[in-house]
Amino acid sequence: HRHSIRTQRMMVAATAPALRVFWRCLAILLAARVATRSRSIARGAVGARVKATRLAELAQLCPAPASEQLGGETITREDLARFLRVHDWDVEKAASVLRVDYAWRQQNRPRALRPRDAPGAARQGAWRAPRDKWGWPVRTADGLPVTTVTTRDWRPNAYGRKQNAKHIAFCMEEMVRSMPRGRPQGGAAMLLDMSGFKPGLLYPYVKDGVDTCQRHYPCRLGAIIAFNLPSFFPAIWAIVQPWFNADIRDKICFAPPTVTTHEEAIEWYDKTRARRRAKMPPVQLPAPVAN
Repeated sequence: HRHSIRTQRMMVAATAPALRVFWRCLAILLAARVATRSRSIARGAVGARVKATRLAELAQLCPAPASEQLGGETITREDLARFLRVHDWDVEKAASVLRVDYAWRQQNRPRALRPRDAPGAARQGAWRAPRDKWGWPVRTADGLPVTTVTTRDWRPNAYGRKQNAKHIAFCMEEMVRSMPRGRPQGGAAMLLDMSGFKPGLLYPYVKDGVDTCQRHYPCRLGAIIAFNLPSFFPAIWAIVQPWFNADIRDKICFAPPTVTTHEEAIEWYDKTRARRRAKMPPVQLPAPVAN
């Protein structure tokens, strides 16, 4: 009996640091979400007709390049709506970002990227798009295709910043190819195993990844689940949190210390988050306005 009590005390003492990290990160994240929601309510909602008008204005201000110039990609009204949505349907702000995105896509042609374009990153295998036994992308209960990242295997300093940027763009394009069509409110789920994370990778490699997602793939991520948080993660989160815009920050969630694998992270998300997202009304793309 004394031995079992001693064992229980040792187990509690071992898990206490992980629990403290989890609750501190959760408190910081909730405070940021409350502030973001308050600002969103203060700005007010935009009606469907206004959205349709602003979509037409943005399409006129920023004509889409030809598909051949973008590596086979075709810019749609849904793409324009994503840029408007992340900028609160402000046409001028969305247009300035969209022009930069068009130039980036013409230069890098991300839709045409393949693993051979970033061989060092592909060999490491830190970023993966898992498949089921039939070869289909693994999805969450609410239909988000899954991408897994194992940070202890991610060593971008071994192949450099330029190849890292190409690899992140390729992984984002893989997510886009796996997303269900006709679901603007969807996106992809990114599972981050933070065990073995090296703080020295924050700049420039993590910062480059954040910038790529926000500047060129707005509203593409439906959920970001981080688990196996190291003891120093609250300090890391204090540094990286200002890098995220409201769209990304609202989709980050920290799994409890009991979640230790990517499979457990999917299971935890399905039980705690997927049902809530499934009950949300779909985001309707406004109908085009007549000239």
